[in-house]
Amino acid sequence: MGPALRREPHPSDALRGAHGQHLRGKVVGLGVDAGSAAPSAVRVARELLRWGAEVQPLLVPGAEAWVPDVALHYATGSRPLRFDPPRLDALLLAPAGPELLRKLRLGMADSAPLQAALALRGQGPVIVAVDQAPEGARPVPDALDADGALRPEVLARVVCASLSTSRVAGKRVLVVAGGAAEPFDAIRTVQRRGDAGVARAAAEELRRRGALVTLLLGPGVQGRARQERAYDTLRDLALMAPLLGQHDVLLAEDSLPALSPVQQAGKVRSGQAGFGIELHHAPDVLGELRRHAARAHMYRATTGDVAAQGRALADAAEALA
Repeated sequence: MGPALRREPHPSDALRGAHGQHLRGKVVGLGVDAGSAAPSAVRVARELLRWGAEVQPLLVPGAEAWVPDVALHYATGSRPLRFDPPRLDALLLAPAGPELLRKLRLGMADSAPLQAALALRGQGPVIVAVDQAPEGARPVPDALDADGALRPEVLARVVCASLSTSRVAGKRVLVVAGGAAEPFDAIRTVQRRGDAGVARAAAEELRRRGALVTLLLGPGVQGRARQERAYDTLRDLALMAPLLGQHDVLLAEDSLPALSPVQQAGKVRSGQAGFGIELHHAPDVLGELRRHAARAHMYRATTGDVAAQGRALADAAEALA
């Protein structure tokens, strides 16, 4: 194993930590084998950067025919190596073909990825993007999509989980906060408000612990960030639920209305005498969200220390993970 990784500042540094700092200070070797999935290794490298990692590409001879050195260098800021890898905290072999797996089983070391795997034996995780990995390595059965390309988010989750002591590392957590703005005529709505502050604090803390967080905020939230998603009505939220995919943990604020107004045709005139709003039972949106999560926790935001409430909510997610 070569010396510790050192390199000059690079434009890819702007991407580092965009998702969180879970892999901050960690050097992850990305072993790339020849094959049709090799070009998608660039996307895997950038996803690892988003979690704060230093990524060192390690190439099997022949891989350059599928993914140029310059592409991996530009993505990571580190020049791809074929021999004598630096000291690593983890190794991800993605993609990994049959010949590379055979040599891994035999303990051979005729390329940088195999040398790194031998050096990490008993010292750090070796992760392989295949259904069944050799002894001592961790397989990732769902590493490839239907087109045979690598799935960066899935692989980065496994790397995060392998280097973490947190139970939520690599887990998908959905945080829902805010009420809903339900229309009672063609123009106006009745709105029940929620609190985005605690949800944002919890999402930040969960990302720090390595979770993959989707933050979904209701109407009336100011200054919505790029990674936050929005809904307005209960119907919007019900339609979004299956599109968000499966999550390991759902954290939902107890602010969604149980009753919603029956929408009247046209516009109710201002000052109209005898005007009333008819209510009916709202759709079971929470039930729909729970169907797409392994575990769920309801919470109620209170006045007081928002950061402390966020940490407590993250602790609740960790207990469920």
